[in-house]
Amino acid sequence: MLLIGLDCAVNHKNIGLAIARRTAPAQLHLQYVQQGLDLLYLQAVLAEALQAQERILLAIDAPLGWPRQLSVSLQSHQAGQAVQLHHNETGDTKANLLFRRYTDRYARSLGYGQPLDVGADKIARASISALDILAELQQALGRSIPLAWQSESLPPISAIEVYPAATLRCAGLPSRGYKRPEQRALREDILKGLSANIDIPSDLAEVALANKATDALDALVCLLCGLDFIQGRCPAPDWASLNKAMIVQEGWMWIRDNRQ
Repeated sequence: MLLIGLDCAVNHKNIGLAIARRTAPAQLHLQYVQQGLDLLYLQAVLAEALQAQERILLAIDAPLGWPRQLSVSLQSHQAGQAVQLHHNETGDTKANLLFRRYTDRYARSLGYGQPLDVGADKIARASISALDILAELQQALGRSIPLAWQSESLPPISAIEVYPAATLRCAGLPSRGYKRPEQRALREDILKGLSANIDIPSDLAEVALANKATDALDALVCLLCGLDFIQGRCPAPDWASLNKAMIVQEGWMWIRDNRQ
């Protein structure tokens, strides 16, 4: 099985890309990591893996959907009017319900911090970029790349949304401050922690540690997120109690829950 980690950004030069092959149930071997997306190279890697009948999972650090409340409530909105919620929800402010998805609020409930609001923050632009990349890959490969909703019986190629900051916290690794150029020691701590599950050749380790390449390191964390998912360590939505149409529209972040 091939895992692809994508730390997305608006500019392809700032996208981190990592490619690894699963060699054991809880182990990956890193084959490629770089800051800057070479889309043609990625397309070639995916095409070769599909031809070899390998399963492929893309673990993407960017929201892949928007809050349903926002999309529905703005359809009939006129300038100057108050924005009305489509349906009543309790326990949060109107702005949070409009700008945050259910999965964002769920992530916070696990104690992993508040993800950026896709409905209000600059992360929305990275989301557009991620979705455009998925569309380009699907067109180039001539096949769909569906979102995975369970770790068993995965299709030949699929994608999930991940939250690397939460994964770092789950693993007891630094999740803040490591992006500053002078904090190489923190990046080394992260890389050492990742090496428990990812075999990282020394030359690729240096790419991930480079002062201006923290997106490459984040792409490695995306790989660990993907490994957590395929090991069944990330809780799925509680379909029995949730609005399935809402979750499918908004998307779901797959995050390890250490409380289990």
